[in-house]
Amino acid sequence: MQTNKQKILFPSDFSESSMNAWGTCEAFAKAYDAEIVILYVVEPPTLRFDYEEEPEVMIARKTVNDKVALLNLAQNVQVSSLVKVGKPFKKIIEAALEIDPITIIMGTHGASGFEEFFIGSNASRVIRSASCPIVTVREPMPDGIVNKILLPLDVTKETKEKLSKALELAQKFNATIHVASVANSGDDVAIMTKQLEHVVNYIQNQGISVEKALLETSEDIGNAVLKYAEECEADFICIMTQQEKSIKEYFVGSTAEHIVNRAKIPVVSIRPSNLYISKRLGSIFG
Repeated sequence: MQTNKQKILFPSDFSESSMNAWGTCEAFAKAYDAEIVILYVVEPPTLRFDYEEEPEVMIARKTVNDKVALLNLAQNVQVSSLVKVGKPFKKIIEAALEIDPITIIMGTHGASGFEEFFIGSNASRVIRSASCPIVTVREPMPDGIVNKILLPLDVTKETKEKLSKALELAQKFNATIHVASVANSGDDVAIMTKQLEHVVNYIQNQGISVEKALLETSEDIGNAVLKYAEECEADFICIMTQQEKSIKEYFVGSTAEHIVNRAKIPVVSIRPSNLYISKRLGSIFG
């Protein structure tokens, strides 16, 4: 059934790791009165010459319809589905272009040590290619409650853009924003402190509760952010994944990958708006 509701795209194969994101999907759907669209991708085998697509798609559609029926009965959110055939990351991007979601929410398996590979190639490619923000979820969010949003600051011009999006999240979830700047050896702490105060004042003027922290540390920026996320008991981390070079390249490349890979809480990955394929009027992310 077609609706005029905003949509959340939820790619899932109904495995445990992908369904870890369901609680986050439900929380977003309730906060934004949005419909969850479950995307199931049938990936044809490359070495089977006897493969028949139609029977596999029919089986997939029944599996998805049965699951959607259960979710619609069990939850107070609207759920629909899509079934596509092909490479998962390509079909996720294709589906996003078709339904124009406010966000894509994906469950991931995380990573550790030398096995770290940016939460798998599919999620990696989606984060780098999608025309909307991506929420990656490593562990379940059982209660769906968002009280605290961690906003790590950087020193590039996209800080204001990221801030506006964190404000919108905080307003919808009635959450407190925890603003944190990470200062390594050689950084100008005075400049960072001034920036931190400016951001805090701006948030307060919007009527949003805010806490601040200047993290002076010699360790990796990503590790410092993740450690502070645990200390302040954050429910989300909001980061930018691509930006221009400036004084420092915070939250781009390996730092962003490290945070997304290892965070125990959902990470909202945002690309600068000039990199988006399209903009959505009224979207929670601008």
